[in-house]
Amino acid sequence: MKSVERIEQEIVELQQAVAALAQEFYETYRDYLDGLGQVVRQQLILASYNVCTQGYPANFLALSLSQQQALQKAVRTLAKQAQESLQEILQKPDEWVAVSRASVLMSEGATSEDPVQELVQEQGERQTTPVSDALTPEDVIQWQETLEQEIVYALRNASQDGNRLLQQAAILPKQLPEAFLQQVGKAEMVEMGASPPNLLNVLIEDPEKLSFSEEDLEDPESLLQIIAIQLRLTDIEFANATLTLLRNKTRSLSARLKKLWQLYRRKSRERAIAQAQQAWQASWFED
Repeated sequence: MKSVERIEQEIVELQQAVAALAQEFYETYRDYLDGLGQVVRQQLILASYNVCTQGYPANFLALSLSQQQALQKAVRTLAKQAQESLQEILQKPDEWVAVSRASVLMSEGATSEDPVQELVQEQGERQTTPVSDALTPEDVIQWQETLEQEIVYALRNASQDGNRLLQQAAILPKQLPEAFLQQVGKAEMVEMGASPPNLLNVLIEDPEKLSFSEEDLEDPESLLQIIAIQLRLTDIEFANATLTLLRNKTRSLSARLKKLWQLYRRKSRERAIAQAQQAWQASWFED
């Protein structure tokens, strides 16, 4: 049986491997988000162009030249903001974990003027050994999951903002409620047939219902066709070879992380067993 000290050294080595892998993750996502932001900027402009020229050409032609130019300028500004929002969501894993842990401490009921410090002090009084601040595989997994979620949110928000802009410019139908525009940004929206990249093509019987039935399809006069922006990560990545390569690299890193996580769990259990055996032997005495 290995000693506690030997197992702890092995865990330290694993933590060093996790830290190195976390740095690879960070550098890969930095490049990925930089490229993604540029492509999203282009695709949001292209999607707006397609809505105006293919979805609702009559509505766009009804605008005056100054209104058309104002709309185009607003689309460019929105596209730039979408690019920046994607580039701003990246945090280093250790920085994200530090903020996350502080948030957990704050939510556990601290009441002093400095709640985080108070709980840290209380925990310090109960701990016989210092708590390691090294990254664990679970930390990196949660960091990546949060980052991926933020990417989805950023694309959804850009889609919703783009559709609101087009509606305000009298391109999209005015009768569409805000709830519909919010749903358009979500991937679970049901489409009618294939749509061009980053566009949603749906038929609805009543804008308030946000859905349709088979009976509705039998009466085309009752249906309203909606073509709107829906930025999709799969469409965006598929159209860009660099993004595809970087996405594949994140998958490879995730596979390595999973192996480290499994090994880390096994070593943590080995340490717990060794510590328990050591404690048993230290406290045992013959009657």
